[in-house]
Amino acid sequence: MLTFRTSPPPDYISPTREEMTEAARKVGLSAFAPSLVADLANMAAGGSVNLPSSYYSEVEGQVRAKFPKPETWAQETTKAMKYHQRVIDFILAVNGDMARTPGETPLEKAMWLLKLLAKKSGGQPGSGDGETLPIFSYSDAKPEQVAAELKELVEVVNSLSEDEQDMLDPDSDVDKKQEGDGNRSGANPMRALKIAEDMMGDKRVMLDVSRHLDQLTQMQVHRRKDPKPDPDGDERRSRPIINLSEMGRLGATEWALRKAAPGYFMYRVVAGEAQIRERITIQDKKQAILIYLDGSGSMGGRKHYKASGVVMNRLKAVISGDAEVWIYIFDTEVKEVGHAATPDEARALIKQFTAKNFRGGGTNIALAVKEGHR
Repeated sequence: MLTFRTSPPPDYISPTREEMTEAARKVGLSAFAPSLVADLANMAAGGSVNLPSSYYSEVEGQVRAKFPKPETWAQETTKAMKYHQRVIDFILAVNGDMARTPGETPLEKAMWLLKLLAKKSGGQPGSGDGETLPIFSYSDAKPEQVAAELKELVEVVNSLSEDEQDMLDPDSDVDKKQEGDGNRSGANPMRALKIAEDMMGDKRVMLDVSRHLDQLTQMQVHRRKDPKPDPDGDERRSRPIINLSEMGRLGATEWALRKAAPGYFMYRVVAGEAQIRERITIQDKKQAILIYLDGSGSMGGRKHYKASGVVMNRLKAVISGDAEVWIYIFDTEVKEVGHAATPDEARALIKQFTAKNFRGGGTNIALAVKEGHR
């Protein structure tokens, strides 16, 4: 057995080292603690945590084999047991959301979480046997907090719409909805992992800004369908009469009213209440959005991702078919970054924009406003 902290359910066999190595290779994890992988896989399969008393003697044996001086055994055993308890605290805290963690198998789910854990300080195995993770060795470590951060990240990834996935990972060529991929959000586990890793940094700001703009009524974008009078149009509509010259286009109901109540009929005509019929053509109009963004040197880092969040939000309207977007960068002059009218162009444009370095000089806001108005 690779772990003594947890036990698998009767219908599950814990993964071997070879299986763990292959799973780690798939997610790009260079080092891992096999016992922790086994723990997470066991719990994801429906296993249970063992009592500390059941493995105290084994921990004590490991300490005696590692430390030659008997006078240190008691202290080192206590220290080792505290380490194992912190690991158990982490496992119990994260286990509640293992079902929602992307991955087809318990092993894939375990390795998915460990790849994210490895992005945190002390989240990779230390020296020695590779079983010890420094993040659980710190005396002031809070395993529950570490688990809460990973669980929150899983929730965010699971909540992403397809449009948001396209904006956060425009390079992806995987199917976004594979059968049986183990993720309720429909995202491919590897794509979800890449997005989750990106959002452990400043890129999370990009999503937060975009979602905040979604809540603002003034920022909502909708395609308009405008009717235009057209004698050759395929559709008909009724509308109020505008002037007496249109009386020849009144419907049969209005003429019947003239015969039954001439006075009321004339009142409706003069008041603009009488209805006429006309042919129309429906014009489908998208919203044209011009975005001018500060491209001076001060817009690097976190500010760049805030700006990217605005761009992401507007490009989602392109993907939904409600808008076309033009993006311009200004410093001491105005430069066009690109234009997007189709979903593919939107994905290409967000990739181009997020990869752009803001290294301009001054910030000529007046020039940008004049150019935008023109």
